[in-house]
Amino acid sequence: IELSYSVDAATGLPVVPDTYRTKVEACVSLAVQEDVNVLILPELSLSFRKTTRDSLLDVIRKTCVAHNMVVIAGSFYDQERQGRIPVIGPGWEELGYKLKPSRFEASPRYGLGMKEGKELLLLDTVYGRIVPLTCVDLISDAAQYSVRSLATRGQVDVIANLSFNPAAWEFLIEGNSISRRHPVIVSITNVAGW
Repeated sequence: IELSYSVDAATGLPVVPDTYRTKVEACVSLAVQEDVNVLILPELSLSFRKTTRDSLLDVIRKTCVAHNMVVIAGSFYDQERQGRIPVIGPGWEELGYKLKPSRFEASPRYGLGMKEGKELLLLDTVYGRIVPLTCVDLISDAAQYSVRSLATRGQVDVIANLSFNPAAWEFLIEGNSISRRHPVIVSITNVAGW
């Protein structure tokens, strides 16, 4: 799905127009038709206004229960200005963090920026052990060290990178490097609509 966003003048955070909700729902619907076990949506896929995001998350929750799916549902910014990654499974839900701000998030307008996340999320699912990383987390030294350490010890099977970045090649190179040196699958889910 291609997404675009505007910047909320009050918060300086990205907001995806409500019209894009149908794109996300269509992606979830296609995943059901194709018998997908794990669906990974790109960064900012849930950066709707709260009411739209909450109702879309309800649709995803019901889909996960009905079809025994795991959905890494993209990301949004919470009230604390932290990037959050909802991961939903059949009857369960976890909320991860984006650890490092990109240069756009660290050099914000309005004097406000993204706050760094607190911890990596490692999920033990029926489809394997998955670590979702958002955008530059994949190429940051601290997150990279932690993920490579987990992979070396056989504690992670899939690294899911969600990004909204026109420099997808940088993530592909890093993902390739990790998967060549460690027994993991690296998924790069990138979207950048300009």
